Amino acid sequence: MVPKRVILFGCSNMSEFMIVPLVKEVCGVREVEVLHTMEELLTADTSQLVNVLMFSIMAIGFNMDNQLNRMKLQFPEAFVVCISPHKLSDYISMRLIKNGVDVILANIDCRTEFQRATAAIQFRRRYYPPDLRRLLDERVSVDGNGYRFLSRKEHAMLVMTLKGYTLKEIARKLAVAETTACTTRKNAFRKMGVRSLVELVKIGFQYNLHHYEEKDYAVKV
Repeated sequence: MVPKRVILFGCSNMSEFMIVPLVKEVCGVREVEVLHTMEELLTADTSQLVNVLMFSIMAIGFNMDNQLNRMKLQFPEAFVVCISPHKLSDYISMRLIKNGVDVILANIDCRTEFQRATAAIQFRRRYYPPDLRRLLDERVSVDGNGYRFLSRKEHAMLVMTLKGYTLKEIARKLAVAETTACTTRKNAFRKMGVRSLVELVKIGFQYNLHHYEEKDYAVKV
């Protein structure tokens, strides 16, 4: 049986001695191939498949999208793991996910989560730390409550509500009766899973629902 090939990329010479034992443990391997620079990674041997490509967040920098794309093009078969000794922000974590990172080995503060991350890596399953999982679950909940199924008029209703228009003003802009505008907004509330204007404003601005490309809100649906 061919042993798993694990590449650790982007660690400094000093941190390598601390991180390599951790990588061996979570990947379940005896040997780890250590590459320090992007040039070394892009000239590495590609004749043998890479099972796990683990990189330090410190090696990516602000040009994250381009760097990760180059890594995935070099080893498209690799299971990609980001490791960070420092806490990652939600913004950075979401960018990592968007760029196809399978595991984020960071923000872990208990043994159970470390075991979950280890199991995910060894069985090639995705793992994200608890705070990020909760954030993703909130976004899924919003989508599940029906935002994707809003009609254009219902969306316009939400936009104008978030912008502070009264129901009477919204009805005039949509060229409908005030009772119709009220019903439309109730339907939007039901689909979004909110029960008050306060909840709508909170979710609306959190998920950028106030964005609307149409200049004219008097849409016909």
